Amino acid sequence: MQALNADYTGLNESMIRMGELILKMVKAVDALEENVDRLDISWSGEANVQFMLAFYDDFNRMRTLIENMLRFKRNLRTVIFEYQKSEALVSEKVKEVKL
Repeated sequence: MQALNADYTGLNESMIRMGELILKMVKAVDALEENVDRLDISWSGEANVQFMLAFYDDFNRMRTLIENMLRFKRNLRTVIFEYQKSEALVSEKVKEVKL
């Protein structure tokens, strides 16, 4: 039987990197919203209304994506923690076995 080797160190590093990228995305989306709000002030008419409706539809999708990515990151952290906890428990049980 082949043993399962989980590389949770690599998963931790990936989770940290994911957090950094999510933060960059949040900042970029916030800056985009600020710029579009400034554009809205200086632009009027039906074209502006249509643009703003389309933008905020896309903007809400971006926010939903960010929320989903944050939820995935939290779930990944939980999985890593639970795996480490289980691994420690199994190690303790193995040490208790008397041959």
